[in-house]
Amino acid sequence: MDNRADWFETANDATKVLLQLSQRPEVISLAGGMPAPEIFPSDAVAAAFDRAIRQNPARSLQYGPAEGIGPLRETVAEKLRQDGLPVEADNIIITTGSQQGLVLIGQTLLNRGDGIALDEPTFLGALDAWRPASPTYTAIDWSGNTPTFAPAGAATPKFAYALPNFRNPTGETMPLAQRQALVDAAKRDSVILLEDNPYGALRFEGEQPASLLSLGAGDGPYDGPVVYMGTVSKTLAPALRVGWIAAPAGMVDSLIVAKQGLDLCTSPLNQYAALNLIESGVEEETSKAAQTLYRSRRDAMLDALRQFMPENVSWTQPEGGMFIWVTLPETLDSQQVFDAAASAGVGIVPGSVFYAMNPVRNTIRLNFTNTSEDKIRTAVERLGQVLQAQHQAAA
Repeated sequence: MDNRADWFETANDATKVLLQLSQRPEVISLAGGMPAPEIFPSDAVAAAFDRAIRQNPARSLQYGPAEGIGPLRETVAEKLRQDGLPVEADNIIITTGSQQGLVLIGQTLLNRGDGIALDEPTFLGALDAWRPASPTYTAIDWSGNTPTFAPAGAATPKFAYALPNFRNPTGETMPLAQRQALVDAAKRDSVILLEDNPYGALRFEGEQPASLLSLGAGDGPYDGPVVYMGTVSKTLAPALRVGWIAAPAGMVDSLIVAKQGLDLCTSPLNQYAALNLIESGVEEETSKAAQTLYRSRRDAMLDALRQFMPENVSWTQPEGGMFIWVTLPETLDSQQVFDAAASAGVGIVPGSVFYAMNPVRNTIRLNFTNTSEDKIRTAVERLGQVLQAQHQAAA
């Protein structure tokens, strides 16, 4: 990995400063990838936990099966089938948040130094999850008629990682044609394709392209090449720590062994509460509320960017999700912008921390979901002033 030591130092420093910034009331944070607390169904969550304890204390307060409680696995499988995904309950393992899913995938598939193919920039949490295996990263090459996962003569990666819906950190959606090409390439090269979909329910506009899993499905039983991950963290509340992996049954067995060594099982109490919130329609209602609120906040940020950003600054136009990716003039370094923005009372994330290989230093990630529209406007105005000053100093 190029600039490996510098990359880790930057990522660690950014995390420490962000934690410090979160404690300062004068700072407006556009940094974290957190849902808006206004949408949390707190009363319904409290009632769901109360119901789980009172109706079934022997199971909800006890250890549970490592693969997850049967009713939740059935419900998740049914939800996925409604979206055209060819899964049964036996294909589902419940995880303690989707972050644990990434860890389990790494523990199950990776030996030290194995390869992973991905698009850059990518989710920092995935890089953190796989770091113990010291993997070798390659960029998915989209330059040909079909994508390739490794340069000619290089070893085939153990798996390829994709966030096709509102990718963290860029907010971009992978077009349908690209999705099909990626699945076809995975089949051609016998590469497992990991589809991470934490944000798919947060679409504000446009049509949702078919999932990689549905595009890769055959007529028979689910046997790959796509492994799919989901979570209720963005549709209910992160603190529930309930996610899932859908995988061929043989891989599920290996994932269960890995999970037993991590935490034995995801909290049955949390699983029963999540099950109730899904079955009662609370999750769907919360998702719709999030879509409405986040659309307004995204629009507020886009309007503010158009008004306050200096020349030669560009940004993505996400159709959903939680993030906007901003590209600065090449003369600016996002780490210096990070420091100056913090001094001006704005929290951002330097884009360089989202790169596994060659960090691009003139990019930043902005989050619009966890800040009011008025504060978004104020923060973007401050950020624009910081960028203008740094641009003039670099000229």
